[in-house]
Amino acid sequence: WWDRVYISQDTTLDSSDVRLVNQFITSPTPLAAGDDYTITSNWTIPEIATGNYFFLFKADGSEAQQETDETDNITAIPIQIEAPNLEVSAAQVTDADGNLVTSVAADERVSLSWTVLNSSTTATAGDNWWDRVYISQDTTLDSSDVRLVNQFITSPTPLAAGDDYTINLNATIPEIATGNYFFLFKADGSENQQETDETDNITAIPIQIDAPNLEVSAAQVTDANGNPVTSVAADETV
Repeated sequence: WWDRVYISQDTTLDSSDVRLVNQFITSPTPLAAGDDYTITSNWTIPEIATGNYFFLFKADGSEAQQETDETDNITAIPIQIEAPNLEVSAAQVTDADGNLVTSVAADERVSLSWTVLNSSTTATAGDNWWDRVYISQDTTLDSSDVRLVNQFITSPTPLAAGDDYTINLNATIPEIATGNYFFLFKADGSENQQETDETDNITAIPIQIDAPNLEVSAAQVTDANGNPVTSVAADETV
C-alpha cells in the first residue's frame, strides 16, 4: 500500500489538500498484529500562501487494505507556513564624486546603491534571485519602463530574518526623452522568492533626465585677408 502526507488548512482530508508525500510500503508486509514500522523522509514545502495549516499523515493512503476502522488512519500535526519579506530599505543615485544627483543626462554614468532588508521573521528560501533597477515615468512598474540594471544576488543567500545586503554599481543612462522620471529599485525583481508582502519590494527615487543643446552661436565668411564678404564669385576661395 501507499502511505501519504498532505498539507491541509484543516484536519479533514479532501480534494483541496496538497499531497506532499506518496510513500510505497513494501516492508514489513504483511504487517503482523501488534507490529509497526517507521518511515523517515525529507520533504520540500511547496509554494503556498502563508498561514496556519496541518500535516495530515494517512496510513494506507491508497486504501489498498480493508480495515475494521477506516476513520482512524489520519493523524494531524499543526504547522505554520511562513515566508520572508524583502524590501528596499535604502537607495541613492550619486555622481562620480559621491554627490547625490537629482538630474542626469542621457549617456551619463551614475553610481547606484541600494540596500535590501529581510523584514520578516523567517529566512529566504535557498533560491537566488535578481534585483532590478528601472527608469520609469511614474512610481508604478509596468512594461513601458526601461530596465537599467539586472543584478544577480547570490550572497548572502539564504538571507536570514532581519539581515540585509547592499549593492553598489555603475550604470549608464540610456538615450531617452528628457523629462521627469523615477529610478525604481526592486528587490527580488525576478520574483523567485515567495513573500508575505509583494507590494513593498520597490523604492522610487525621482530624477530629471536632461540633455545638452548645441547651437551655432556665430558664423562668418571672409576673404583671403580676413575681411567679411557678402558676395563672392564662382571659383573664388573664401
